[in-house]
Amino acid sequence: MRERTEELTEGKEKLLSENEKLEKQQKKLQQELNKIVQSKEVMERNIHAYDEEVKWQLAEPRALMSAKAYQDKKALPLVEKLKEVVKNLTIKCVQLAEQSKKMTAKVDGQQKQIRRLTDKIMEQSDHRPNAGKSD
Repeated sequence: MRERTEELTEGKEKLLSENEKLEKQQKKLQQELNKIVQSKEVMERNIHAYDEEVKWQLAEPRALMSAKAYQDKKALPLVEKLKEVVKNLTIKCVQLAEQSKKMTAKVDGQQKQIRRLTDKIMEQSDHRPNAGKSD
């Protein structure tokens, strides 16, 4: 009887230790998710710069400037810069979405594992001899 109690106590301590490790990992994953959200917020703030900064605006043609010269010197360079920005933002969004999916899956998996370990701990506590009895 004493051996079984010691086994259950050791098992419970081991499960509690595993549970604690998982909770720490979960906090770390949550911090990483928070960083992803912050990155998204920074990106959204930067998007406003494209509406307001002069370098992202199409300048008025100068007097006597031909349409061809305006296209070559003003419009096309701006369009090329914007294409590059769009490509980079698209790549970053895809990367952030992938990271977010992975982190969410990890957090979900760890939450399930924590619940399973918690249930095991409770089960072992319920099966312990003299459980609920006071000395």
